[in-house]
Amino acid sequence: MKKLYCGYGGNNMEKYGVKKGIPYKYVIYICVLCLISILVIAFTCYTYYDYNRECQQIAGREAEYMVTRVVSQVDERLNNLKQYYLFAVEEDDIKWILENNLHYSDYSRYKAASDVMASKKIFGDYINGFTFVNFQTGWVLSSKGMFPLEETYNVEALNELFERNNDNVDKNYWVYDSAIIIENTVDRKYRVTVETGGLSLIMKLPLSSKNVYGMFIANINMSTWQAWVDQWLYEYEDVVVTDNEGNVIFATSDTLAESCLSRYNTESEESWQILKGGGKTYAVSAQVSDVLDWNYYVGYDMDNGQLAGFGLSGLLLATMAVLVLSCLLISTYVIYRPIDQLVKNVMEEDKRIEGNELNFLADRFVHLRDDKQVLEAVLIQQQDKLLELFELRLIRGEVRSNDEWNEYFNGLHLKACRCFAAVVMVLNLRGENEAQDSVDEDAICLKLVEELPRELKELAWMPVVYNACTIFCLFGSDDESSLLSHIMEFYDGIQKYTEETYGFRMLMGVSATHTDYHHIRAAYRESVNALTMLDPHVQAENGEDSGEVKDEEAKEERELSQLVNREDCHFYPGSSTVHGSAYNNSFEKDIQAGLKAMDKEQCYKVTDEFSQYLNETASHDEATVYILRFVNMILLTAIDTKLDLDKLFPDGLKKVYREIIEVIEPHRVRRYIKSRLIDPIISARNELMENSSYSMMEEIERKIEETRGNITLTECADALGVHSTYIWKVLKMEKGKSFSDYLEEYKVNEAKRLLLQTNLTVAEIAVELNYTNAQNFIRFFSKSTGITPGKFRKLY
Repeated sequence: MKKLYCGYGGNNMEKYGVKKGIPYKYVIYICVLCLISILVIAFTCYTYYDYNRECQQIAGREAEYMVTRVVSQVDERLNNLKQYYLFAVEEDDIKWILENNLHYSDYSRYKAASDVMASKKIFGDYINGFTFVNFQTGWVLSSKGMFPLEETYNVEALNELFERNNDNVDKNYWVYDSAIIIENTVDRKYRVTVETGGLSLIMKLPLSSKNVYGMFIANINMSTWQAWVDQWLYEYEDVVVTDNEGNVIFATSDTLAESCLSRYNTESEESWQILKGGGKTYAVSAQVSDVLDWNYYVGYDMDNGQLAGFGLSGLLLATMAVLVLSCLLISTYVIYRPIDQLVKNVMEEDKRIEGNELNFLADRFVHLRDDKQVLEAVLIQQQDKLLELFELRLIRGEVRSNDEWNEYFNGLHLKACRCFAAVVMVLNLRGENEAQDSVDEDAICLKLVEELPRELKELAWMPVVYNACTIFCLFGSDDESSLLSHIMEFYDGIQKYTEETYGFRMLMGVSATHTDYHHIRAAYRESVNALTMLDPHVQAENGEDSGEVKDEEAKEERELSQLVNREDCHFYPGSSTVHGSAYNNSFEKDIQAGLKAMDKEQCYKVTDEFSQYLNETASHDEATVYILRFVNMILLTAIDTKLDLDKLFPDGLKKVYREIIEVIEPHRVRRYIKSRLIDPIISARNELMENSSYSMMEEIERKIEETRGNITLTECADALGVHSTYIWKVLKMEKGKSFSDYLEEYKVNEAKRLLLQTNLTVAEIAVELNYTNAQNFIRFFSKSTGITPGKFRKLY
C-alpha cells in the first residue's frame, strides 16, 4: 500500500508520517449511528409486538368477561321464568283445567288460568305466547283462545313434544325449533296453531305423578331473548350463539360466526383465542349455557375496538430522530475526545490532522519501543506508583518466579533485607456508638495514606498502600530487633498522627518474621489474622483464667504485647494450631424469620449477636465461612419473598461477596450487613407489599374460598409462601380487618348464600362449612347475625 502524508507546511509531512484515510471521528459517527439505529429498530419492533400482545390480552379478558356476563344474565332470566311456572302449575286454577273438562261457559275458569299462564304480566315481555293442552279431555287453552285438540292445525307437533324425553326423570325441558311462526292473525289457521317455533319451555303435567296427560308450553319471545344477548355488548363486540350441534341460532356478525364454527378450538386450555377471517381479527371467548346447553361466543373486534391500531405519529418519529442524533453526538464526543486530546498532546505544532488520527498516533509512537531514555524517564517518574502496584501483586501472590522477582527488584531499585514482616491497620471502631456507625472509613484511610508524614513513610520497606479495606505495608531489616524497633516507631507515630488529625486510633496486626520473599502473601494473611484476634487480657476478663493460659499461641502473643507495651498492636503467634468451635446455625433461622416478618429491630439484634459470636469464638478463616453462610441466608430469603436482586444490587452479587470477604473485622461486617443488605431488603419488601397488596388480597380470598373458610392464618401464609405477619398487614391495609374477623365474615356470607340459594338443611350447611355439628353452626350464625339460620331463611 502506498504511504501518504498529511501536509502541515514545509517538510512536516515527512516529519509526522501521517497516513491518509477516513478520519476517526467519522468512523465513530458511522459505527455509533449503525448501533443506535439497530437498537432503535429492535426497540420499536419489540414495543410493537409487546403492545399488540398486551392489546390481545386485554381484548381477550374483555371478551371473557362479556361472554360470562351475557350467559349468566340470559340463564338467570330463563331460570326465573322456569321457576315461576313450576310454582304456577301447582296453583288451583291450573289444576282445575287439568282435572276437568272445559266448556265455553267456563270463561271465568280459563280466564283465571290464562292470567296465571301469561305470568300475571310479571314476565309479559319474556314470552311470545302460551299453550295448555289437556290430552285427557282433548282441549287446548292458549294465548290465542280455547279450542278442541282435534281442530289444532299442528297437532302432530304437539304429540311429538308430548312424547319427547319420556325416558327422562325431569318432566320440564327447553326445546328449540327453527320453524317460522305464522303471523297472519286474521286467518283461522293462525288461531288454531300452537306456537312451537323458536325457544319454548315444555312442562308435562301433573308434576307429581308418573301418569301425565297434560302439557304446558311457554313460547319465548326470540326478539326479547336476542335483546338480552345483545344489550350488554359494545359496538365493537359481536356475539354468536349456536346449539350443541353447531347450528347458528343467533349472530350479530356472519364473519365471526364462520370463524367460530370453523376455527375455534373447543379443546384449548386458553380462556380466549385470536380468530381471523373475512379480513377481521377477533379476540373470542366462549362459554356453554348451563340452562340450554348452547354455545355462546363473544368476539372483540381488534380492528375497530378501542385498542385498534398502532402507528408512529410524526411527533414520535421526530422525537426518536432527535434522540438518535443526540445519542450520536454525545457518544461520538465521549469516544473521540480522548483520542483528540492525545493527538493534541503529541503534536509539536497546532495543526489540523487530515486523515485517520489513529494512523497518526501509530506513526508517532512507533519509535518509543526503542527509545530507552524515554522509558527510563517514565520509570523514574512513576516509581512510587510502580512500587505500589508491585506490592499489591505480591499480596495477591501474582509474582511467583525468581526471574520475575529479580526483574522487579532490580528495576525498582529495592533495598535487600534479610528479614521482613507484614503489617495491616484499620481504624479502631470497637467502641460501639451511632457516630462511629456513620464513619466513612474508606475516605479516612485513603486520605491517611496520601497525607501520611514523610518520616513515617520512610520507616517502611515498601510504600504504604490501601488494599481491601485495610492499610498495608511491609517492614524490612537485617535483624529482627531492628525490624521490631521500626514497627514500634511507626506504630507510635501513626497513632499520634491519626488521633490528632482524625480523632481515631488504629488497630494494627503484625505477621511473624519471614526471610523468604515468596512468603509475602502468607505474611499478609498472618497480619490479617493477628488483627482480628481478641486481646488476651480481654479474654481473661470474659471468664478465661489469665494465670493459666492453655493456648500457647495466646500466651506467646500476650508476652509479646507485654514486651512492646502496645494495647492496639497484635502480633501473630508462631504456632499454626487453631481451636475451632461448633457453628451455631440458629442465627440463620433467626435472620430468616426477621426478614420475612419485616422486623428490622429483630434483624439488627440477630446481626449484633452474630457479630459478637464471631468475635468471641471464630478464627479468621472460620469467620469467613460463617459470614458467607449468614449472607447466603439473607439473600435466599430475599429471593423467597419474590424480591428482584438485580434491582436491589445493580452492581451484582459478586461485588457484594467481594466486599463482605474484604471486610475482615467482625464489627465492620455487622455494619455492612445492616446498611447494605438488611435495610434495602426490608425497604424493598415494604414497597412490594404496598404495590402488590391487591393481588395478594386476591390470593388470600381464593385460598379461603378453596378451603371454605377452614384455614388458619399460619396455614394460609405457608400455602402462599409468605410470613403470617405479611398476611395480617395485607388484610389490615386492604380490608381493615384481622384474619379471624375476615374469616368469620366470609363464613357468615357463605352461610347466608347457602340458606337463600339452596335447599340444603341447616345440618347439611353445617357439614358444608366444616362444622362438627349443627349446634355449633347455629351458635356461630346467631352470634354473628343476631338470628338463627332457620329464621334468617324464613325472613329472606
